[in-house]
Amino acid sequence: MPPDKPPRGDDERAPLVDLYQDSQIQIDPRLRARMQDAAHEVSQGPWRERAFAPRAVMPPEEIVAGLRNELKMALVSSPLGGGDAVGTARQQVKAGWLPFVRQAIEQAGGDGLDGLLRALLGRPGPKVNDPLVADVFAGYAAMNEAATVDAFMQEAGKVQSLIEQALAQPAPKKLSFRALEKDLEGRLDLDAVLVLFFSTGEELALRLADVHQSIDNLRKQLRESMGAQPNASLWNFSRLKAEHILIEAEQKRRGKTK
Repeated sequence: MPPDKPPRGDDERAPLVDLYQDSQIQIDPRLRARMQDAAHEVSQGPWRERAFAPRAVMPPEEIVAGLRNELKMALVSSPLGGGDAVGTARQQVKAGWLPFVRQAIEQAGGDGLDGLLRALLGRPGPKVNDPLVADVFAGYAAMNEAATVDAFMQEAGKVQSLIEQALAQPAPKKLSFRALEKDLEGRLDLDAVLVLFFSTGEELALRLADVHQSIDNLRKQLRESMGAQPNASLWNFSRLKAEHILIEAEQKRRGKTK
C-alpha cells in the first residue's frame, strides 16, 4: 500500500487568493478616482511605459478661462512701441496657451491628429471626421503670420472661439493617439508634436538644426560605447530621428526647402 500522505500544513489549507484582485481592492479610493481622471499619454509600448505620474483632466471652463487670461496678460505686457511687439506677444501666448490647448485637443480632437500625421507621412487612412486639430493648426499658422499685435490678437481670438465651441459640444470625441503610437511608435509625445506644428518657419529651421546636432552627438556616443548597452542613448536617438522626419515633412508641406 502506498504510504499515507503527510498531513497538510496550514499553508496548504489556506484558501487561494487572487493577488492581483486583492491588490486592486486595497487601492485608496481617492487614488483610484485620480487614476480614472488622469489625462491620456502617448504609449511608448508595453516595455517602455512612463512612470505613473497622473496629469489631471482640466474641466472645459478652466481651459476657456486659461486661454482668455493668457491673452489678457499678453496684451497688457506687450510693448506699445519699438522692438518686436508682435513677436513678444506671440511667444508669450503660445507658451502660456500650450497646456490649455493640449487639454482641449485631448478632450475634443477625435481623429484629427491621426489624419494630419498620416497625410504628412504619406500613409493611407480614412477620411477625417473631427476638424478641431486641423482648425487649431490653421489658426496658429495665421497667428504666426500676423504682422501687428492687433492682427495677432484677432487671430488668437478666433482660435480661442473655435476651442470654446468644440468643448461646448454635447459629447466631444477624445483625441485618438493611434498615429502617434503606430506610425511614430510612441517616440514623440503630444507636447512635442504640438510645439512643432505651432512653430513659425524660422522656429522649425532652428529646431531642425538642433536635432541634427543632437543626432551627430549621439552617434559619437554610441560609437564610443560599442559593446555596452546604451539603452537611453538608443531611445533618444530614435526619438530624435522621428522628430527629424516630422520636421522635414512639415517643412515640405509648408513649401520650405531649408
